[in-house]
Amino acid sequence: MATVERKPNKIMFKDLMASNLRHISPFISLNSTFIANMNRLMVFGIICENKTKVSLLYATHTISINGFTSHVNIEVEYINESQHKTEAKFVFPVEEDSAVYKFEAKIGDVHLVAKSKDKDVAKKEYKQAVDKGQSAILLRETSTSGDIFEYSLGNIPANEKIHLQICLVSELSCEVDGAVKFHMPFVLNPRYGLKPADENYQNAPKPKEFSFNASVNWNSQIKDIKSEHPVRVDYQDNKCHATVRMAKEFNFEKDLLLQVYYEDVEKPQVILEKGDENSKGMFSKDIMMINVFPELPQVKQSAANDYIFVIDRSGSMTGEKIEAAKDTLLLFLKSLPLGCSFNAISFNNDFEFLFKEGSREYSEDSLNEALKFQKNLYASGGTEILSALKSLSVKKPFQNFHRQVFLITDGEVYNTNDVIQLVKSQVNNTRYFTIGIGSGASTELVKGIARAGKGQAEFVMTNDNLKAKVMRLLKLSMQPFVSSVCLSAKHGENNKELSFISVPERLPCIFSEEKLILYLVLHEAETSCKNVKLNLCGKIGESDFSLDFEASLLGQNNKEMTIHRLCVKRKIQELELNEDLGKGDEIKSEIIDLGTMANLVSKYTSFVGLDEHVRLDFQMASMAAPKRRAKCASASSPIVRMFHKSKKVLQQSEPMPVRLRQDTAGMDAFIDNSLSINAENSRQSPQSDLTSSKGTIKDILTCLVDLQAFSGFWNLDDQLAQALSISLKDLNDENPSVSDKVWATALVVAVLREKLASQHCEWELMEKKAIVWLESQNIQPLNSEKLLEKATNFIKNKMVA
Repeated sequence: MATVERKPNKIMFKDLMASNLRHISPFISLNSTFIANMNRLMVFGIICENKTKVSLLYATHTISINGFTSHVNIEVEYINESQHKTEAKFVFPVEEDSAVYKFEAKIGDVHLVAKSKDKDVAKKEYKQAVDKGQSAILLRETSTSGDIFEYSLGNIPANEKIHLQICLVSELSCEVDGAVKFHMPFVLNPRYGLKPADENYQNAPKPKEFSFNASVNWNSQIKDIKSEHPVRVDYQDNKCHATVRMAKEFNFEKDLLLQVYYEDVEKPQVILEKGDENSKGMFSKDIMMINVFPELPQVKQSAANDYIFVIDRSGSMTGEKIEAAKDTLLLFLKSLPLGCSFNAISFNNDFEFLFKEGSREYSEDSLNEALKFQKNLYASGGTEILSALKSLSVKKPFQNFHRQVFLITDGEVYNTNDVIQLVKSQVNNTRYFTIGIGSGASTELVKGIARAGKGQAEFVMTNDNLKAKVMRLLKLSMQPFVSSVCLSAKHGENNKELSFISVPERLPCIFSEEKLILYLVLHEAETSCKNVKLNLCGKIGESDFSLDFEASLLGQNNKEMTIHRLCVKRKIQELELNEDLGKGDEIKSEIIDLGTMANLVSKYTSFVGLDEHVRLDFQMASMAAPKRRAKCASASSPIVRMFHKSKKVLQQSEPMPVRLRQDTAGMDAFIDNSLSINAENSRQSPQSDLTSSKGTIKDILTCLVDLQAFSGFWNLDDQLAQALSISLKDLNDENPSVSDKVWATALVVAVLREKLASQHCEWELMEKKAIVWLESQNIQPLNSEKLLEKATNFIKNKMVA
């Protein structure tokens, strides 16, 4: 029976409210007294001095996607509709991997250009300017999250318009189906935990006018571009270039997601960005960005893994999220390999272990107990993720197996850094794989845990395939650890060794056929190199490997210095993970140097721009009208100091600001409705038949997963007939004189291959277990190959697609 480890129950009403407020439109505004009484809820948007009304008139996003990088230019216009000066603060999300490098404002005829400085210095200068009556701007990371930014506009004149420009660059990840993903956060979920005194924001209505346009470029053809939002895609240059625009009004209740499918996406790509000869250090050097998909040699997979599935069941997971998490846990449990051990933890205010005493060997009995645990999961309460993960620190992995943790969460907590540092402390015997669910999930939490835990991260939006992504991570976890990795690079024409400094110094993680990004800061300028030869070598498990790559060198020259800034961002992330190594002050100083010299916002640097009574003839043509495209001017880019080593051996061990809404009509009714929730209904287990708790027919794969026995076979019964939508009589009539279990298993394998081929990554491990079972049976008069052929022909003719 599942056991529970409980902490004092601190929250009742507030947790219930927090869990349900997350499902309101992200533009609702909450009464400030109501917020003050809910110190565990954070709501985002704009907060203005003296409740002054500052309206967001329009915003434009101009996006440039080039291969595996993106550049975003955000331009917005506000107006102070009051009769006096005011100060306004705006909060918005960014991708955790983004490097924000430019922040400018025009207030009346005053042009403010912000520069990156030590965050304490920037805050002090901003306050002094505001106290003197000067206009000023400040942009910083919030005190709790590296993926939530706040900017302040000080001394906005009465009835004055404010133009803002923010620019950022990002690395792009690859999806399970090969799509290159561009993600622009627009949704900020409330964060759970003790709220800092300086962070208290409100949600607000959407802007009066919004537009975005994107350009996509690739060195060969672009096969397709998809989005959950209706978009219009136009191709040019033999489909090597595309433009993307909105086809309908934008829905701000979701993040913006573009999935770009490139031809030859897995082909090695090396981009050379020339340095600035007028700068020093890194910005004066040429930098290569390397994108490769290493195919590691196949070595025997060890079954000695201890799998831990950690599920967020806080109130914010209510509805589709928790149902998706339960279906995924079911598939996960049925796909585990024989010989492993496993356990599960669910958490809200408390955490609950499947097996309190620790992981158990994967067997029919332990699986049956786990399935009861899975069916009884429900969502409510807060998000005490730290306590749940801390519980793993006091439990050793089963029989010294390698522990593989899978965390599924919508990532809505304040104490992100504490969680990441805890994960890092467990890295000697534990690897973390993370899945962030839904718009508004903290990219810093989900990616940070995976980075610290030497694993991989995935994100799942509303219509994404959660099960496919979890199965992808499960297969990665079965790959043996990679260590002792070395990288070398040669001139393609003359085989001359290239002298470089690598970023990061330690590889974050290497997995077979998963995209790996590295930056090489070259000691000498390369003018004649047209091709690059790379060698990646090391150990996978106990076996040596050596991989060779060759790629044409793609030149890139742009004013934004995209590759240089992303390289500095990656270096800062690496330094932040090492802050607990007894060199905190030294590392902080290095991060400040990097941030200020590369003009980036970071954990220890902020942007500040002051009026200083200098009035300029400032023209931002692209801001004059919301639909006009902008060209992003270059920001001055101070140099960053060079790193101190030559060729490195690598050891593995925007978002929409929103405005204040004054009315709170309907809040009392909302509270009454929230309190009338039937708690018992939310705790009920799913029905035992083939319908979900919502009364809709489950998808066929979920049904087949549910019906598979521990050993890998299926029973020939009414439930299987219902899942296949074929009568049991017809199934029995076609049986070629083999046992019912053998025939049923052959039929399901045929269904998976013929009808669910597009979901292969989800059922691959489950099917392997079925094939092993079939081959262990003494099938007469047919062999397994002939049996599967007969089952396939029957399914093709009988089963509706």
